[in-house]
Amino acid sequence: MKILLTGSNGFIGGEIQKYFGKNITYLLNKFDDKLMLSNNLDRQYIFSPLDSIESWIPNDIDIVLNFGAITDTLSKNKKNFNDFNYIFTINLIKYCAKKNIFLIHASSASVYGNNKVMNENQKLNYPINLYAKSKLMIDQNITDLYSLNFPIISLRLFNIYGSTELKKGSMASIIWRFSNDILEKKYCSIFTIEEKLIGSQSRDFVYVQDLCRIIEYVTQHPKNYGIINFGTGISTQFRSIATQIFEFARVPKNIKYIEMPTDFFQHYQWYTASDRAKFNKYFPHFEFTSISHGIQSVLFDLKKVND
Repeated sequence: MKILLTGSNGFIGGEIQKYFGKNITYLLNKFDDKLMLSNNLDRQYIFSPLDSIESWIPNDIDIVLNFGAITDTLSKNKKNFNDFNYIFTINLIKYCAKKNIFLIHASSASVYGNNKVMNENQKLNYPINLYAKSKLMIDQNITDLYSLNFPIISLRLFNIYGSTELKKGSMASIIWRFSNDILEKKYCSIFTIEEKLIGSQSRDFVYVQDLCRIIEYVTQHPKNYGIINFGTGISTQFRSIATQIFEFARVPKNIKYIEMPTDFFQHYQWYTASDRAKFNKYFPHFEFTSISHGIQSVLFDLKKVND
């Protein structure tokens, strides 16, 4: 089985590589002169998103894991989102449909914006940033192509976290950022806004190893799943996350609150929680890692790095 992975230089792509090891035989990365490639794979590619896919994609691919994207929710660069996220992915989807290649695509819960209900069947029209817009446009095309009946799953990822998020910079999860700050600085900072309860931001956090496990399962059971939420269905507030990390790290609680800039709030999801009805239909026995276990795993790994 030949698996091609896009986004191999990102956080999730790196975790997928580690999880699957030598089963990942092809890598694709966005064009980047400074990119460091792995040296233990059969073939690798650096591509321009507007190149013809058929001109460089290997002929013997069985599965494509599409986890490459521009993910900066604060970026205003419409061309980057259009080229790297939308156009490249749509061309990849059409290629996989033509060749009947199983495609596992990373969508995002950001498409729900600040809707309280997060169900795959609801109509979504108002993404709150360009990243969310690009992901929503892709999912709309996947819905249109559903009748082609080729094997595909578009996972609407909720808030994926893990211990190797350093490369994500400001886009790293709150769990990683709080853990890193508490270990290094002995405090963490939470954005606030006047009309919201302090620390009440709430997310459906998913440990990255759970994502690797579901990818492994669907690669063994390829079919047309369509668009499916990938979240625990449990939303945890930031102040609770911070409190748990202080306790597990055995550091006295010290939270600093910073007023959130108005322009930042306009593009910010205050709450996420997955509707798991469709996910449970396909994967009734799948168990997610508890938030407490995930936090302890991140802390353990970060401590090893710091030591």
